[in-house]
Amino acid sequence: MFDENIIAITNRKLVQGDFLGQIEKIYQSGVKKLILREKDLPPEAYVSLALKVQEISLAYHVQLIWHFFVEEAAEQGAECIHLPLERARQYKDYLKNFISLGISAHSIEQVKEAEALGADYVTFGHVFETDCKKGLAPKGIEALCKVCRASNIPVYGLGGITLENRKEVMDAGAAGYCMMSGVMGSFI
Repeated sequence: MFDENIIAITNRKLVQGDFLGQIEKIYQSGVKKLILREKDLPPEAYVSLALKVQEISLAYHVQLIWHFFVEEAAEQGAECIHLPLERARQYKDYLKNFISLGISAHSIEQVKEAEALGADYVTFGHVFETDCKKGLAPKGIEALCKVCRASNIPVYGLGGITLENRKEVMDAGAAGYCMMSGVMGSFI
């Protein structure tokens, strides 16, 4: 169902039923990268969940990307992390601990800053309307295209991306796309 260009992003609040069971279904559908974005959890609960998801990820050969909890990820030996730009600034001395660093960006200037911080890729968005950013106008495909041309690192489109519009994101020059609602829903 999914191709190699997707990065799945979690939101356990969207899952109807067992969260870890949903992770397994996501992996069975072809996803090879997953950002565990559960930043509302207390750090110890996030680590506990991440270690369970890591076990499943290893079984399916999926790259688990920790999110937000920098110190905890470093302590656990996590290889990959994705951060909001502000968090990357705040923890820049920790960033060398990770093999792969992704940073969220919302403008060309932020993409350039993410590059300077050592990001291996950026997510850019939100590209389309999305319930996650209700009331905020989407950046659009044209903005994504400009960011992709200006970036020296891979750009992944984010926000409101579906199986139906993912081709537009790829045609804009993105290295891939991120999906949350489309993978966390019960249809898989």
